[in-house]
Amino acid sequence: MKVTISDVAKLAGVSTATVSHTINSTRYVSGETKEKVYKAIAELGYTPDASARSFRTGKKKTIGFIVPDISNKFFATMIESVENYLSSHGYHLIIANTKENPEREETNIRLLAAGLVDGLLIASTIEDFSRFESLIPAGFPVVLVDRTFDVKRFPSVCVSNFQPIYRSVCRLAGKGDKRIGIIGGLVAGYKPNEIAAMFTKYGKEMFTAALVLGMAKAVSLVLTQGNIIDTMVYGMSSILGGLPAGLSAVIMFLIQTIVNFFINSGSGQAAAMMPIMAPLSDLIGVSRQTAILAFQMGDGLSNMIWPTSASMMAYVFAANEKFESYLKFVLPIFLIVSVLGAIMLVIGTAIGY
Repeated sequence: MKVTISDVAKLAGVSTATVSHTINSTRYVSGETKEKVYKAIAELGYTPDASARSFRTGKKKTIGFIVPDISNKFFATMIESVENYLSSHGYHLIIANTKENPEREETNIRLLAAGLVDGLLIASTIEDFSRFESLIPAGFPVVLVDRTFDVKRFPSVCVSNFQPIYRSVCRLAGKGDKRIGIIGGLVAGYKPNEIAAMFTKYGKEMFTAALVLGMAKAVSLVLTQGNIIDTMVYGMSSILGGLPAGLSAVIMFLIQTIVNFFINSGSGQAAAMMPIMAPLSDLIGVSRQTAILAFQMGDGLSNMIWPTSASMMAYVFAANEKFESYLKFVLPIFLIVSVLGAIMLVIGTAIGY
């Protein structure tokens, strides 16, 4: 004979409503009463009627997870974690494998969102947002997994690749490795068309920076090999000689800031500029220590803003940020620290540093 909720209520010494509230968590029930109910359920072997409970509460206690490739270890691991979490909260998981077929994904979304589940986790392969949006009933809970659209209507959970790669590169660099590569594409599970599309997309974003870097390198070669930099700096010595030492130090700082745009390599700048700045500082009354400080400030601080700084540009693009947005943010900071640096140079010259 099938055990009913009335049997549980009778054994626990409570009403059937209390048993229902305990099972469905629809109202507060004291810990002592809950213990009696659960003890009676275990003793009688009572199993709640899922369909009846769903009818009463309007909830299926089930979540759907639509993935493009269930054999992919990334999604397989994620499915296991999601299922464990849902199970601990009394929910079930329905998995739909689209095999990276957008039409199959559409069918699964329509089927599950029609009332089979309370919400959906979707690792979508659909590119068109309007097409995707048309599949989701108004107000239906959806969370995108490892995917976003330009239109931010649905919440999403994505993996950040920047920090793991950054830490890995730092670790290899710390061991002295200088030629570091990364393997992606097919190994990461992308199809050839997807690889080509991503290469084109991010190649366009980096074109401007690459063009600037190429132009800067060309100018750098002309200035260094033609000894034009030497002529420029020597010509400025006649101007600096008639100025106060503190102001001359600040101008040396500004000159180095400009030079850093064309010769962004610290060692390259030292080779080109220090043989000139050292004797120049003797002529204009600035100590060599202050001249070196001006050199270091011009070299270091301007790396925050010059697009010829390869490391800075790498960080910007790795963070998936546009250079224009980054510059708008960092320029005020650069100006503040540059003014503070200039003040330090004036003070250093005044105290005979």
